[in-house]
Amino acid sequence: MRYFAKITTTFALALVFSAGMAFGQDQDAEIEQFGTNTDADISQVGDVGNDASITQGTESNPVGQFEAPSASILQDGGNNTATVTQGNDNSGAVGVPEASIDQIGDGNTGTVSQAFGGTGSTVNIGEIYQDGNDNTATLTQEHFGGAQSFTTNVAGSIEQKNGDFNTATVTQKGSGAAFRADVVQNGSDNTATLTQNDFGSAANLYDGDIMQVGSMNNATITQTP
Repeated sequence: MRYFAKITTTFALALVFSAGMAFGQDQDAEIEQFGTNTDADISQVGDVGNDASITQGTESNPVGQFEAPSASILQDGGNNTATVTQGNDNSGAVGVPEASIDQIGDGNTGTVSQAFGGTGSTVNIGEIYQDGNDNTATLTQEHFGGAQSFTTNVAGSIEQKNGDFNTATVTQKGSGAAFRADVVQNGSDNTATLTQNDFGSAANLYDGDIMQVGSMNNATITQTP
């Protein structure tokens, strides 16, 4: 049996909770928000093959210019997919836009995409946590026209624990911003890739770290000023 839930909202808070009554039931949950003070949470527990998606702002209909969105997805099970998309290149936010994905189980895929800009002291935070084997985590963060200070404008992290054959990819780019990224993997045959690069004329500050505990792991950091 397959469940599908979709919420489109322009107000402050949306919450979806879906838990299968029996194993083998896959669930779809989707939240779309366009407005100010947006807050969205999805929880899917006890099943496999679930799909969860949160979108806060698009190119044609961004989140509020001065309000920071918050989104979180929790999935407990295997072969699940979670996606969080926030903002666009032309939207600014004062505050702390946050996106987080927590997945427990094997064969999961988590994707976070954030794109913000502005000259304020905004800090964009993106986090993915996965516990299990054969998981894939992708974090993409863009920030344009930042404060050009030593305060971190963009902070991203991926943590993959207690598993083998996991893949973590972090991409951060922008102009006039300070970027910080951390990747932690615990297990064997894992791959981590971290890319930080400039996209514009303003200077950036980069800080990247990959820590791997185990054997047969591969790590790559590329920083382009």
